[in-house]
Amino acid sequence: MTQLILNPKPLRLFEDREQDNGYNYGYANAIAVSSDGRRMVAASTSLVRLWDMREGILLKRLEGHGWIKVNALAVSRDGRLIASGDGQGRLIAWDLNIGEPLTQPIIAHTSGIPSLAFSPDATLLVTSSSVNSDFSFLPLIAIFPHQAMRTLKSWSQLI
Repeated sequence: MTQLILNPKPLRLFEDREQDNGYNYGYANAIAVSSDGRRMVAASTSLVRLWDMREGILLKRLEGHGWIKVNALAVSRDGRLIASGDGQGRLIAWDLNIGEPLTQPIIAHTSGIPSLAFSPDATLLVTSSSVNSDFSFLPLIAIFPHQAMRTLKSWSQLI
């Protein structure tokens, strides 16, 4: 059996002293790491930061959510895409390698997005809503260009 050993001393500290839209909260709302361990994205308030994990340096600040708090982040398994979801139900797809948006904000829900995830083959992005347990399945082809998405109202629709 694998045993988890916690080390109270951080291996590396990631710090960006620049404020998010005038605010400096000092914590991350969401964090995601690429499957190869080279990149990390972290959201605090409305700003998403792209980090180099090996060097511990900030590569880019990803701005696109305006003043709206980013609640959820995901990185595709192939390491090409980032998805960010905010408190107004909008999501943005980003190019992980260059840190540029691939979409304008897409309205996935009428309320906040507390979680999202890519399918293992990166062909589907699943988002959840903070109201009514709604789930949206966005085929990535629907993100490029925008097309209608499929929204499930309950788990039973998956079966």
